[in-house]
Amino acid sequence: MAGMVAFAAELRRLLRRVVSEVLYINVFIAIIAIVGAIFFVSNAKRTGPRPKLDIPGIVLVSGALCGLVYGFSNAETDGWDSPLA
Repeated sequence: MAGMVAFAAELRRLLRRVVSEVLYINVFIAIIAIVGAIFFVSNAKRTGPRPKLDIPGIVLVSGALCGLVYGFSNAETDGWDSPLA
């Protein structure tokens, strides 16, 4: 039993170090994205009336994303075969 506790503690320490190192790559990706946006995205001047907001599209996309998150969260407990997922 003591061996399992020591193994679990060592595994936890290793995983914490690996995961934290892997997540640091997001900082470099964000820096590259910001620099790219500064150089390649221009500020276009609008010449005409402002387009209207697409309310049905907003409702449809919001409902689809909520359904996707709901399905993923239920798939963990009910399984992928469940009609709720």
